[in-house]
Amino acid sequence: YLQVKLSLSTFGGPTAVEAIEKHKPAIVSSVLAALGEVREPDLESAKAKDGLRERLKGVVNSTLKSKGEPGGVEEVFFTSLVVQ
Repeated sequence: YLQVKLSLSTFGGPTAVEAIEKHKPAIVSSVLAALGEVREPDLESAKAKDGLRERLKGVVNSTLKSKGEPGGVEEVFFTSLVVQ
């Protein structure tokens, strides 16, 4: 069982924030698909969690680019992470 809350950071200003909001359903779907592939070793250490954050950043930016947006997410942060 994995429960995650994420925050995204961008230096793209209002344009990037608008793009993220506009394509939020697609972003959520892509992130959920990526999280569905997560296994226990992906969460065992801080280094592994950092790798997962980087992977999710790539997923978010790829989703934005597939929608014709310039990406722009600089960081993905876990604001809550529960593993059972």
